[in-house]
Amino acid sequence: MINIILCSDSFKGTLSSSDIAKIGKDLVDSKYKDKVKLTTLLIADGGEGSLEAFSSFLEGENIFVDTIDAEYRKINVNYFLSKENIAIIVNGIAYDENNLEEGLRDIGKHGGEISMNKDITLTNTLVIEKDATINLNNSTLNCGNSTLFINNGKVTINGGEEGKITSQATTAIEVNDGTLTINGGDIETTQWGIDVKGAGKIIFNNGTITSQEGCITPWNYSSVVINGGTLASKDNYVIGTNGRSTETGKTKYITINGGTLIGRKPVTAGYISCGIYSPNTGKVVLNGGKILSEAGCGILMRAGSVECNGTLIETKGNEEGWVGDSKQKVNCAGIVYDSLSNYPDKKTLKLKISRNTEIKAENKKDIELYLAEGDQANIIDDRIQ
Repeated sequence: MINIILCSDSFKGTLSSSDIAKIGKDLVDSKYKDKVKLTTLLIADGGEGSLEAFSSFLEGENIFVDTIDAEYRKINVNYFLSKENIAIIVNGIAYDENNLEEGLRDIGKHGGEISMNKDITLTNTLVIEKDATINLNNSTLNCGNSTLFINNGKVTINGGEEGKITSQATTAIEVNDGTLTINGGDIETTQWGIDVKGAGKIIFNNGTITSQEGCITPWNYSSVVINGGTLASKDNYVIGTNGRSTETGKTKYITINGGTLIGRKPVTAGYISCGIYSPNTGKVVLNGGKILSEAGCGILMRAGSVECNGTLIETKGNEEGWVGDSKQKVNCAGIVYDSLSNYPDKKTLKLKISRNTEIKAENKKDIELYLAEGDQANIIDDRIQ
């Protein structure tokens, strides 16, 4: 048996000391497991990688703080606090226009806060896994053809007056189990806006989302809260869930407290616009705000419950067309109640409308029923005296 000790410093910007140790271990285990005993040690020269080296053999935690450097630039630094209350402090990094992408990736991995000071186009996918704040100021974060992933953690995006996130990916932002709070700024995407998955949550307080397809799509057991701002979809629902059979029985929550949802006239032939689309188990609560559907229905429910406690639903147009993946055409009513499409969760259909709700359907009824044979509508409309 040959004994080998592998101890390497990091290669700046490419491989960390732990990355090198893992590569060595994987190689030995795959080819020389019975002939070589490998011991790996993390080392550093006092700079980059030093905290990782200390934390590999001491019990404790990395603590991140926001502060300023000698030139009064905002920096995010961390230190290691051992179980014996020994603090190991190495250095911090100030992120400026020359290393802004490095800063974004650093807070994605470790958390913290960063303020952008120029437009940037990411070279590859950005993943945020810790609590983090991105201040766009008046800058543009262009994600290119990659999705911005938010995996766990609480992430806040402060848009400022002219801050912007743009994307040419299939989905601009994907929230997986974490919480994304958006305070201002513009999100512009050539396809889908934001997917919320797992037990993820999005809180949209202000700003705009402009998408070709849906602005926000909650999946699994996720939640969407809209408190303000404007969301506009050019060719699909504005906010809606997916009607796939894999989503059957999984409750999503959509709460509208304010803001405006705009469904533009679709460019795809045969389809109509839709403000909110509910094809499976879920709970939609509208406490305020406005839905404007320029050529379609305000709300289309094929499963789940909708509770209107005080909102304005305005629809225009006189055609029938498709919404989602069902080929059951519906019209431009304020609210469409559809069991005829026969979605698996249709037994959960329930509609309640308070007196404070205002529906303005230009050419159709306030509520249009599409009922399968033998089905009865479960509707309480307090506007009816």
